[in-house]
Amino acid sequence: KVGNGSRIDAFVTITGEVVCLPHKNTEGGITLECAYGLKDAQGTYYGLRNTSIEEIPPVNMGETVTVQGTLVPNPESQYDIAGVIETDLTQK
Repeated sequence: KVGNGSRIDAFVTITGEVVCLPHKNTEGGITLECAYGLKDAQGTYYGLRNTSIEEIPPVNMGETVTVQGTLVPNPESQYDIAGVIETDLTQK
């Protein structure tokens, strides 16, 4: 967010590995759920959100994919991510 509280969204194309997103807070109990996300070559994690009414092609954990979409900040996320990529396109 910028000083006036407005969002800064950016169109991105990111290639990375499909992973379970790491939690921000590792103190205390951690649940065993897996929120799918993307980890790029620099080790940065991104959440993914499908914006299409069509299904994104299925991908497997550990698979390398390229995702295009709008990167939206999500500082309230329980996961340690740079933001969420709102996408309707995933390429293997």
